[in-house]
Amino acid sequence: VDKSNFEEALALLEEHIPRAAFLAMDLEMTGIAGPPDTKVCGGDVPQVQYAKGRAVVSRPYNIVQVGICLFEEHAPAQFVCRPFNFFVFPQEFSENNEGKQARVDDYFMGMSASSMRFLAGNGLDFNRWIGKGVSYTNAANEEALRKLMPSEAEPADTCAGGNAGGDKNKERVEPTKPNDVALVDETMQKVAAFAASGEAEMK
Repeated sequence: VDKSNFEEALALLEEHIPRAAFLAMDLEMTGIAGPPDTKVCGGDVPQVQYAKGRAVVSRPYNIVQVGICLFEEHAPAQFVCRPFNFFVFPQEFSENNEGKQARVDDYFMGMSASSMRFLAGNGLDFNRWIGKGVSYTNAANEEALRKLMPSEAEPADTCAGGNAGGDKNKERVEPTKPNDVALVDETMQKVAAFAASGEAEMK
């Protein structure tokens, strides 16, 4: 799964999660190892194992793929497996709304040579990962982006003239990112085709 079919895969995943008896998750990352003192030993108690694991994930490694597999029990001890494998790659962004801004110009990505060699040896499509990976961000950036979203209490600009009693001088929002522009163009073409078709329902 990449950003070209993410919405369809997400809808399918959400549909089948409630039916799953259990699920399994796995990550492919740009690195999984830390310094020698973070290696888990057989005698480590859970607290020590957790501390060592946390020391590893605090390193600047990034997620390459998120694997999720749902197991639906269709008969006693008989399961149908539904695997999903998401390519993920962080993208820079810049969003503005009424003077407020949330922006990330770049992400630093650390890599372990042995991990990348392992991924290459197992056929990972690096071009697809970088070019079509689904973007993600951290909790702090998510919060900043949410603050830019219109409040549910604010009226939507859905009335004739594009304003529902709000500020008539408010600047119109125009898409600027290539992906957003392409999405708007595609949507407008579909709406125009539907209007010209005379059909009762848009497919």
